[in-house]
Amino acid sequence: MNKLIAIDQKTGKPYKFSAPENFNEFTEQQLVAWAALCLKKLNVDDLVRAVMIIFYRIPFDLFKKIPDSQKVQLAPTLRFLFGKNTLTRWIIKELSIWSLFKGTQKLYGPDDRLANCTIAEYRALELYYQAFERLKVKGEREKANDFLDLLIATLYRPKRKGVIDNDIREPMSEHAVMQRAKRMRSLSRKMRHAILLNYEGIRLFIRENYLDNLPKGKATAGDGLFDFNGIILSVAGSKFGTKAETEKALLYDFLNHVVITSEALELEQKRIQSKLR
Repeated sequence: MNKLIAIDQKTGKPYKFSAPENFNEFTEQQLVAWAALCLKKLNVDDLVRAVMIIFYRIPFDLFKKIPDSQKVQLAPTLRFLFGKNTLTRWIIKELSIWSLFKGTQKLYGPDDRLANCTIAEYRALELYYQAFERLKVKGEREKANDFLDLLIATLYRPKRKGVIDNDIREPMSEHAVMQRAKRMRSLSRKMRHAILLNYEGIRLFIRENYLDNLPKGKATAGDGLFDFNGIILSVAGSKFGTKAETEKALLYDFLNHVVITSEALELEQKRIQSKLR
């Protein structure tokens, strides 16, 4: 954690404050606050001032008394906010969603790094995320938000009935996701954006540590979006069993297997090529 000691110039009384040193030290409130700031159109000076006040939790009256020289030293401690999204912890563990027919329903999010997600779940998440990004770029915000709701409804699910092993959430069901997504608009815009930021951080972690190590394949979805279905089909029948069984494989078990298999295949191809020379 970053720490700050401010001295009241009149009384000489010290005030101690602390702020996160990286994204993974965020609290839920801080993640939502950062999401809210990201949604605002602030100039750089106002944004830097806001993050110092919010993340160090400095009362505004006291902040005005802090010497400019100390503020200049303070700002770089929060520089990580303006760099790469390295958030891999899952911050917002639970959501409460209200509907007329079901009342308030508690939903549970995934583990850190999406560790308890299956490859089938991640496949769905990626298709929803890519569709959201594509429509957002086109300026079709309402349609894009429909896919954001589907992404959130996939991540957050009711508590599993019966024995709970590695995932407190009920198994993913496309029908249930579609129904639940309709109620996600009851969440505030900043909460939905906070969940999006959390997913994007883990998505980047997965890309850099696993997907960048794979041979570049072609998109298999009809609309040009990258679909993991092709990779799932290529793996099915080996370590994890049938396609349906493979889809139930935990995300990192699946990714580790694919990376190791791809590396072994690449080495074998190089060995064969060297013999042919």
